[in-house]
Amino acid sequence: MRDSQKTKLYRAEREAFRESPGRDVRTPARYEARLRAITTSKWMRSNFKCCPLEVPVEYSDTMMGANASAWRIRTGTYSMTEWVLIHELAHVIHQRMVRWDTAGHGRQYAELYLKLVRRFMGADAYKRLRTSFRKHKVKVGKKRQLSAAQKIGNAAGLAAWREKQKQLAKGA
Repeated sequence: MRDSQKTKLYRAEREAFRESPGRDVRTPARYEARLRAITTSKWMRSNFKCCPLEVPVEYSDTMMGANASAWRIRTGTYSMTEWVLIHELAHVIHQRMVRWDTAGHGRQYAELYLKLVRRFMGADAYKRLRTSFRKHKVKVGKKRQLSAAQKIGNAAGLAAWREKQKQLAKGA
């Protein structure tokens, strides 16, 4: 599956969290304590019943970034910030909830990530990330469905454009 939003999303979150990355979780003990506080919260249990959220964490002194699968988070010491933790936790939840051929940083992921940021980092962090998503054109939520009239209008406009292109090609 093509992950066309990945670069835009990374750029947006770096901008949003450059000055304020959230709580200090730069040691394995703090990182795991924050992860446990989030995953065992009443809000998480009520909103993500499909996902038993025990998430093992692997640490690496040589790894610069972080990554996640449906069953674990891997992080380097450089990436041990609250927003990266929540970004990776969003991947864990997303991969447990949706089909495997869904884009890793797609609309559904972005919506879930924003919900987690709002709940666990607060309204200010949420607003900064949402604003940055808009600026960098990160799409969030379900794709807009066109009405039958809009589809007909789009088809008519496309047909007119094609006809114009044919006329231009004949004249050249």
